[in-house]
Amino acid sequence: MILDTGSIVSVLLGDAAAVEVSSTLDGRECGVSVVNAAEVLDVLTRVHRTPVDDASEALDRFLADVARPIPATRALSERAALIRARHYHRRDRDVSLADCFAIATAVPDADVATSDTAIARVARAERLGVIALPNPRGRRP
Repeated sequence: MILDTGSIVSVLLGDAAAVEVSSTLDGRECGVSVVNAAEVLDVLTRVHRTPVDDASEALDRFLADVARPIPATRALSERAALIRARHYHRRDRDVSLADCFAIATAVPDADVATSDTAIARVARAERLGVIALPNPRGRRP
């Protein structure tokens, strides 16, 4: 199972969905693109104003205990770019390049765990399984 940025942020912040997200991940083999790991740090520090050292330490623990980091190779970068080129739409598939790295990392046989509707739509269009996680308001894609 490949994790998107939102699912990791949810767990690290302990938001309303964190318990269910954590229980879904528990005992499963999980991976995360290093691009999404970078986005986690960005969201924690820029959006949630978490001190850099605290955010980095929390992400390090998560990567050691829950999900293995997956390098962004040239082939993976190309796959992510082509996924975005095929599927991006401003209104209903507003996927970032980092979102597309999560999807590209899952190709061809892993599921994508996400609470983001646009990511779920693109992953399904790419014929991937989606593990629909709740967002902080309890909604699933």
